[in-house]
Amino acid sequence: MLLRLYRMGLIGLHFNFNFKNMSFLGGVFITDGELKTAASVTSTGALRIEKWTHLLGTTMSETVFPPLFNQTLANGGTIVVGGGEMTLSTGTLADGSAKAMTDRRARFVSGFPNNYLAAVKLNDNGVIDNTRRWGVFDSTDGAFFELNGTQMRLVVRSNSSDVIITSFNGQNPFVMNTLYHGYEIVYLGTVVRFYQDRKLIHTYFPGTIIAMSNLNLKIAMENFNSNGSTTNAVLRIGNVCIYSQGSPNSRALYRHFSAASSVLLKGTAGTLHKVVINKPGNITSTLTLYDSLTASGSIIAIIDTGAEITELEYDVEFDNGLFVVSDGPQTADLTVLYD
Repeated sequence: MLLRLYRMGLIGLHFNFNFKNMSFLGGVFITDGELKTAASVTSTGALRIEKWTHLLGTTMSETVFPPLFNQTLANGGTIVVGGGEMTLSTGTLADGSAKAMTDRRARFVSGFPNNYLAAVKLNDNGVIDNTRRWGVFDSTDGAFFELNGTQMRLVVRSNSSDVIITSFNGQNPFVMNTLYHGYEIVYLGTVVRFYQDRKLIHTYFPGTIIAMSNLNLKIAMENFNSNGSTTNAVLRIGNVCIYSQGSPNSRALYRHFSAASSVLLKGTAGTLHKVVINKPGNITSTLTLYDSLTASGSIIAIIDTGAEITELEYDVEFDNGLFVVSDGPQTADLTVLYD
């Protein structure tokens, strides 16, 4: 199979051979013919592979409003989910808009690229005074495809400032028509790659700055008119998701509590693995965990720590941070494991 792909020019094969001593040095590399990136065989004879981990997303064949998505509609804009699609329409009132964004973020772990994948269909090749966007973004950071009027653009956003790309450096042209296409965005702090139908369209290198100030991103879609436009523009989304190229969880950290405490354990996205009650406290003792930077906002759990010695497995993601409050007349002895 590898030889067939090699003959087709889809991959390259490189064997590390010492011609002077006529000896094989043990390196075998499978090279992507377009990106020039390589997979290798380890010194123990195993092919280096990555485990893809699903972080966020869904097919459009279930109820998504809520819990997965939040929607923002204005001036007659609509969002309809059915038949395996999410359809965002501006309607025929002036400056109609329809926007959908996931409630949660896909956590980014340093060293593991995240991949956005989506099936997207446009009902036309562009409408004046209309903008359609799909990708991973919020109001401050992200990367997305954008059909602005009749011009296809790629956008990388950092700290609410957009880098707009209209000239693409990939070897494949962008295909504009009214068929479904697969779109992919692969992002790290130092590079963002945009694909259509698995073909590289553009590679963005930020250079002396980081690509985005926050790589913990949401899935988002927007369709909005401007300048009083009343044309009903449509954006259709099939399945959409974000995967991590690798296992996104790091080894767990721990924090021990034996007295009343109110503390921020982590100030960004992460994973709550486990809470261990080593010694119960008073019957009114509790431990409250927030997905927040303060003792407010979204509560992950309120745990009765006065009952018995136990281990509580969570393995849930938090988006904003992990804030912990342990209280009661006689506080329990606790250990919180997270990363």
